[in-house]
Amino acid sequence: MPPEINHYFDTHEESLEELEDSLFDLDDSDAETVELETDDVAQALNCTRSIFDQAYQWQLYINALALCGCIKWFPARDIRLSIEPEIFTDEHIVRDSIINTVCNLKVNGFKVSLITTENLVEDFLIIPKAIVDTPEYIPHFYVIVEVQEFEEQVVIHGFLSYTQLAQYRQAEALIEENDLCYQLSLDWLEVELDDLLLYLCCASSVAISIPSIPNRLNVLKGTKEQLEAQLPSIASTGRPLWAALSWVQYELVLTSSELLGLYLEHLKPVPLSSNVGNRILVSAIESAKQKAINLAQWSMSQMENSANDLWEMLSPLKPVVLAESVRSPAGGDFDEYIQALIAQGELVLPEKAWRSCRKLEFSNRSLEVLLGFWSLDHELESLNKSEKNTAPLQVLDGWKLLLILRDLSVGILPKALVIQVKTETEILHDEPITNPEPFYVLRFRIDLDDCCLISLSLGGETLELEPLFYKPPYLALGTTQEGDGV
Repeated sequence: MPPEINHYFDTHEESLEELEDSLFDLDDSDAETVELETDDVAQALNCTRSIFDQAYQWQLYINALALCGCIKWFPARDIRLSIEPEIFTDEHIVRDSIINTVCNLKVNGFKVSLITTENLVEDFLIIPKAIVDTPEYIPHFYVIVEVQEFEEQVVIHGFLSYTQLAQYRQAEALIEENDLCYQLSLDWLEVELDDLLLYLCCASSVAISIPSIPNRLNVLKGTKEQLEAQLPSIASTGRPLWAALSWVQYELVLTSSELLGLYLEHLKPVPLSSNVGNRILVSAIESAKQKAINLAQWSMSQMENSANDLWEMLSPLKPVVLAESVRSPAGGDFDEYIQALIAQGELVLPEKAWRSCRKLEFSNRSLEVLLGFWSLDHELESLNKSEKNTAPLQVLDGWKLLLILRDLSVGILPKALVIQVKTETEILHDEPITNPEPFYVLRFRIDLDDCCLISLSLGGETLELEPLFYKPPYLALGTTQEGDGV
């Protein structure tokens, strides 16, 4: 046990044994595993929108997964542990991605830094110099977290207090890898995670002395203009900060919100079709598939009630029905709008198409979304009939998705609402509403069996709808389609 914590308990009345008894029991293994949920993956994916530079995207995603796992683990292990809010703000996320670790976590008043890794194959870890030498980022505890992204879990291996790390450094055991990194030996770790929980629950943060934050105004005055001139060109060329600046300059940028904001403002966006973006996207899709809705089965009433529990009962989406229907309160306005699209030639529906509606309470707004879908086979079939084409039907590999959104609160959709639609290979739409109107319509062609994710973002809140895909039963059986379609 770190000496500063021993001293704390030696000077307080409550016995160490009584405090330890209040903690939950662990199993025989030292490390603890936290399973990630689909919402955790979605939260981590949403964090990647805060930064565009490819050099930081993947590490940002890994850091966010580690953070999601730990903010679940701490209170689950002991209800006395509280996580300070606002840990997913853009400023925190961006700084953590640049420093290459998680620095913004506070548990019961203790600053905790998560040192993340994707595997532990060496007997040491490379840690950023900032969390050892820069007072703004020095924590009370360093926690080693392995992110097993493919298995959708994080593993908490051990921890180290700042006092212990400082002692190793004073003994010259902390090896400087380069101007920006140190080697941290895994042999130094405390592996009894019960001890970490005990410190956080029962000790005070003053028990571990960390350096006070210095006044950097004088140093900043002498170099601010030079850095303001350098940062836009560094960002535009895609060079990482650490590669373009001296340590003193790099530290000044990290500790100045103004300078860091200037650098981020000039970063060039990287399309999600890049290798890093695809890796993140595929990871999120694979996780989301676990609760996806098969639209083909739903339309044939071969699906369990999971879809009907969330959406209205599926009904045909046909022009003739829309023109003659007695409009219901939930769908009447949609009917009128769709009929107008058809009349203007902006929407053509096949004979076999389906629709469902769903109300959403989101970011203090009441929204309603209409989901429409049909297979490309049915679209081609309707086209052939209208043109009296007797040629054999071609089997098309794909389906169409129709989304229409409206606001039930004030009748006009909010301007800042961002709608994102993505598949396993690309982002189809990721833009805010620029011209507030009563309805917002989106249409997409999606490959057969390609999973589609839809999310809404407004006012810092993100809502993920259930993933959708279209896989007819004949494909599941490994046969080919015959006749006039499913």
